[in-house]
Amino acid sequence: NVYPISFLMSDALFLASYAMLLFVKKRGFDVKDLDHSDDDANKEDLELFEAQVAVFFSQQRILAIWHSMEMILGYILLNHLFEEAVTCDENNDAWVFNFKVGKLFLLLHTYGVKQSLGVASKVFFKTVSKLEKNE
Repeated sequence: NVYPISFLMSDALFLASYAMLLFVKKRGFDVKDLDHSDDDANKEDLELFEAQVAVFFSQQRILAIWHSMEMILGYILLNHLFEEAVTCDENNDAWVFNFKVGKLFLLLHTYGVKQSLGVASKVFFKTVSKLEKNE
């Protein structure tokens, strides 16, 4: 069994947290208690918040699709259909990719890790830069 149970658990945990975040977003983040006065500072803050939420959820959607693909490819394909595509080396401390399916899984996994590491940058830095250019 090459596909670690920790991958399956982390994919499932991410998908559950994404569903919870969608529920919170649907409720409007319970922002009723915020100061809704009409000054420009509050309007700018709200505009920034809404832009960051939009970017965050677009990134989370991509990651949800990726986690689903990784779960399907990793668990079903590597454990049941192509059992020899990814194996452990003699010391059981590294993966050996024997077929293209295993190499594809490695590429998808690496892509997903890099995408998830870039979410904070896209949400906090690129959104602010984009809003400043529009002004």
